[in-house]
Amino acid sequence: MRPQLLKLLQRVRDYNEQQPELKESYYFQFARFEAGGLPTYLLMGINPMESDEHGRHNRCSDCPLEESFERQVSVDRETGTNRWHRHIAGLLGTESYIESEWFFWSAKSFGELDQRYGPLIPSNANLDFCTQANIALINIIKPKAIISLGRMIRNQLACSYNLKFHRQQNDTKGNRLVEHFTYEDSYPWLVCPHPNERISGQGEKTRRRNETRDYISRVTP
Repeated sequence: MRPQLLKLLQRVRDYNEQQPELKESYYFQFARFEAGGLPTYLLMGINPMESDEHGRHNRCSDCPLEESFERQVSVDRETGTNRWHRHIAGLLGTESYIESEWFFWSAKSFGELDQRYGPLIPSNANLDFCTQANIALINIIKPKAIISLGRMIRNQLACSYNLKFHRQQNDTKGNRLVEHFTYEDSYPWLVCPHPNERISGQGEKTRRRNETRDYISRVTP
């Protein structure tokens, strides 16, 4: 698997070098994972977010920097990255996952993303490149499921990857919990609550996280 991933990562690196407008971003993220071996899940985010700390270091002469299984951006990310990793590992019941993004290049907001790169619709060349690279990634790792946290761009994901809606899983209080799509009629694509969703009370957040974890394990035995 690693030679295939390296070849795909090089495609992303080459594209990154060939598009001068991408230098507006501080970094890009593609195929980032911690554990060795074949990742069990693919975690699909929206796009990497730039923090105030990134802004204080911008603009570096070699931006965008690379966040992947080979390299990591090193601007005071350790605490936040570890917290995120613990949350995802707890949700999936494993540390064996790989992270990618709907759009690989960073920005502080969706507004800034649109301002830099134009509307992120299927005809956007940079977004189309990300879509094709992610499809190649899925074909290489063949994950049990693709997991997306937060419902903000579920319609865009469905459009980019031609997802088919399967069902909605509510929590034990009747509130929407997981939207279950399928990709290529075989891979579950689960849109789950973001860890920062607005829920009052730690107990409620824990309950919803546990119910989400139970659903993921049930549909990905």
